[in-house]
Amino acid sequence: MASLVTKLTLPLETIIPTPVYYLNSVSVRFRYLNGQKTDQIAGYVYTVTNTETFDQIHVLVEQDKPLITPESLNELQQEGKKVFVGFDNAVIKPYYSERTKSLEDSIKADAVRRVTDK
Repeated sequence: MASLVTKLTLPLETIIPTPVYYLNSVSVRFRYLNGQKTDQIAGYVYTVTNTETFDQIHVLVEQDKPLITPESLNELQQEGKKVFVGFDNAVIKPYYSERTKSLEDSIKADAVRRVTDK
């Protein structure tokens, strides 16, 4: 029987009230079919750090192209430049992980955008 908590979905802003994030990395997320990885891209995972709380989170945005490629982000970081982002309609949903045997967070957003006024 599934826990009632795992059916809960909350806006991310209720947990992290200042929605500006430092972009650490971008990675591709592939689709899985019957437990097997496919070549289809499901979206991109943005690993970010909140600029107020310093919480680091991973946010999945289901899109065909990333906001910035991992290579371009790496180049900017090597130059000492920082990229800040925000997410549209980000939601957090807990789920039970068989791997860790505990509740984990799944965070998805409709879109990611660059924030320039940080």
